[in-house]
Amino acid sequence: MNDQSFFNMLGIDIMITDDFIPKLIEINFCPQMHYYNLVDKPIKSNFFVDTLNLIGITPYSRKTNIPLYMNFQFKDDIEEKVNNAYCELSRPRGDFKLIFPKLDNINKYKIFFDNISKEDEKFWKIIKSRHK
Repeated sequence: MNDQSFFNMLGIDIMITDDFIPKLIEINFCPQMHYYNLVDKPIKSNFFVDTLNLIGITPYSRKTNIPLYMNFQFKDDIEEKVNNAYCELSRPRGDFKLIFPKLDNINKYKIFFDNISKEDEKFWKIIKSRHK
């Protein structure tokens, strides 16, 4: 886990053929976030809100427009990092899907980590214990 969060939005253009085969057209490293018509507006607005929620800007429900705040007390740095990471899992994801860490795939994907910290192990153990 890292205390600093960095992200980059990419725009990926995909064409679906008549045979329903996806073909990559291009990847935009700086996609346009303004909208040109009423079809673009809800798609880009929801994407932007979901992204801000995921990166830790005060999350709120786009259905109720109510901010979601949580307060925690920690006994040490490891507990703080682990609990903050667990809180990130409860953030509204909108149309984004969580792919890792999940109860059924921690062991499958942890082999790809170069270094597994004490915080990672404790975090995964909490996920496993809370989702039995």
